Amino acid sequence: MSSEQATAEKTVEAQQDGIRPLLAVRDLRTHFFTERGVARAVDGVSFEVFPGETLGVVGESGCGKSVTALSILRLVTPPGRITGGTITLDGQELTALLESEMRRVRGRKAAMIFQEPQSSLNPVFSIGFQITEAIRLHQKVTRTEAEELAIEMLGRVAIPDPAKRIGEYPHQLSGGMKQRAMIAMALSCRPSLLIADEPTTALDVTIQAQILNLLQELREQLGMSVMLITHNLGIVAQIARRVMVMYAGKVVETASTESVFHKPLHPYTVGLFRSLPKLGRKSQKLAPIPGEVPNPLDAPPGCRFQPRCGLCVERCRAEEPKLRILGEGHSVACHVAQSDGAHFA
Repeated sequence: MSSEQATAEKTVEAQQDGIRPLLAVRDLRTHFFTERGVARAVDGVSFEVFPGETLGVVGESGCGKSVTALSILRLVTPPGRITGGTITLDGQELTALLESEMRRVRGRKAAMIFQEPQSSLNPVFSIGFQITEAIRLHQKVTRTEAEELAIEMLGRVAIPDPAKRIGEYPHQLSGGMKQRAMIAMALSCRPSLLIADEPTTALDVTIQAQILNLLQELREQLGMSVMLITHNLGIVAQIARRVMVMYAGKVVETASTESVFHKPLHPYTVGLFRSLPKLGRKSQKLAPIPGEVPNPLDAPPGCRFQPRCGLCVERCRAEEPKLRILGEGHSVACHVAQSDGAHFA
């Protein structure tokens, strides 16, 4: 049995036994107030992340994945703001905290790896300074002790000669090493929750595999939970235990990775799989989803996917679908979806 399968079984048992999730998001709404109107980037999102598990969050660009992550850490800046819902991390309600209190949460209880390490690392400070600053902010240690911890963490993320690299600047590191430095910084205070937002987007496939393996190893070593945001379904299949599919600021499907990959039930999820190239089928054309993600300033009525859906019925245009359970741990927000997948026959 693989470590991920073992974690999957423990998580299922946790749900069955009523163990409290590490992160519980309920009816989260994050809106951007612009001159053109209100953009509902995240509009009623609810989900959980259980201790020690990896949750994969997938969807096209513009579906609200990154804004959801930023909302959890209260990093949404004006004109955006959280307008409703609750975010509970390890029993603490985050939306009620003052900014000074949130600073103690970021890094210590929850940390985030951003898409572009080049834009996230400060070019005028050394890697070591940036990591030790985070350590000293949350731990009562001396500068020397913080530097020793930073060197240890750089070594843990497999950066060669960490004692030397700690004095180097971001421009002196390759893309893969910058990303490893970002991971080291995020994990330097051993947070309970790591949010990884497209952590391998700018990396080649070899470095990508190394980063994913590293995240898995560190999750096991540190016992943390991971919320992995990506558009790459292959990455989700490799390391996630559960999958949450988002579309236009909504959760449209959530289930175990195995269930989503073997029997997706939402037309949007099926469309994502059909648009992927398949090995051994060189002559087969890809089947892209027609249209594009709607503008959050002007979402369509009813189901937000209905303008692009081949299974759309009149009810889809008039009534917004709610998540409903169609199988063990499998929820879908679709009026026509059936548990046996017969709607795609």
